Amino acid sequence: MHFRHVVFGSVLFPILAGAAPIQAPSAAVLQNLATQCAAHPVGDFCPGLSSTNPSRRSHEKRAQELQSDAAWGLARISQRNKLSTMGTDKAGPDQLPRRGASQDWSFTFDDTWGTGVLVYVVDSGVWSGHSELTGRVENGWVAPGLGGTATQDVCDHGTAVASLIAGTTLGVAKKATIVPVRIVDSSRCAPNPPESSTQDAVPGINWAVSDFKGRTNAKGGVINVSWQVYQTAASEQALTAAIAAGMHVLVSAGNNNKNQCLGGPSPAALQRVKDVGQIVVGGTDWDDARMDFGSFGSNFGPCVTLFAPGMSMVVAKGETDGTNHPLGFGGFYNSGTSFATPLVSGVIAALISSGGNMSPADMRAAVVSKAVQNAGIGKLQGSPDVLLQSAMLGTTAQRR
Repeated sequence: MHFRHVVFGSVLFPILAGAAPIQAPSAAVLQNLATQCAAHPVGDFCPGLSSTNPSRRSHEKRAQELQSDAAWGLARISQRNKLSTMGTDKAGPDQLPRRGASQDWSFTFDDTWGTGVLVYVVDSGVWSGHSELTGRVENGWVAPGLGGTATQDVCDHGTAVASLIAGTTLGVAKKATIVPVRIVDSSRCAPNPPESSTQDAVPGINWAVSDFKGRTNAKGGVINVSWQVYQTAASEQALTAAIAAGMHVLVSAGNNNKNQCLGGPSPAALQRVKDVGQIVVGGTDWDDARMDFGSFGSNFGPCVTLFAPGMSMVVAKGETDGTNHPLGFGGFYNSGTSFATPLVSGVIAALISSGGNMSPADMRAAVVSKAVQNAGIGKLQGSPDVLLQSAMLGTTAQRR
């Protein structure tokens, strides 16, 4: 895998050889970022600011908080290097790293992250009664004909996704507002054929765009689609409209262990939605390798924008307080690009609340530029070697 690099202002942008270049932020946006960073530095995200700058250090002393009961995914995006204390011990027949399943990792964050940002979770509903999300889940929307409410989780999935975006202990942007967009009932938790998942998701995306246009006081809007979305005229139009409305759209790469550009699993001609400005997220394991378990694994290829942790995640349960913990379950439990994508959504919500909003194209370029380049991700198979980083890095993210 080869990259060429282009410098815009003080930001280094990797361009995947043979792929269309990511649109870099405009000169005006870079100048605005520099101005915002000078007044309100956000950890190591701000370009051109030295970590020895006294004003930056004093700000970080005021703003930084250290969470010591974080899960490994938060810890990994808080530092640029691999989690060296992960260890090699296994958890019985599941072959899950016991160290990875523990919640004694560190996560450096700003307690204001996500304030004023709406994150639309297009999924199976988000249970509003969970302690991870108390008081920050709106009523949302349910697709016509499904019945029930958007604040019930019919598949034990949407709540997990939301908790990684905005959970009190499990999430990145702990003050973000979750807007649940329930697109399925319990009979379609694992859609088959996959075309049905696209038919489910499109109305939800359209509703999110319509709702956001009326939210004049919101700092920004994010749409998280941890669901299968394939190429149709309707899906392309929905994503295009969301981007045009200034919303940041994130779509999971999928878990078919196939080239994400080609889609799958069947029919062979089924394609993933072409690039209209969305961010496509693949998943990595605790050893910084692309998740790969044979028939199950993160999709790959140059159509993936970047990777984020997605294996053996501790997540909120769907209809009862507490967490779905990876230990004691099968090796695929709580694993998938569905759980990598919300970490990126959380980082974007944090950046919006801390430094102001920007266009979807500029945000995508900024998130990629801030991520670890040449991260050493294993089993890339043509994917960009780019791993998500949080909006603020700690001196260490691992408990010794």
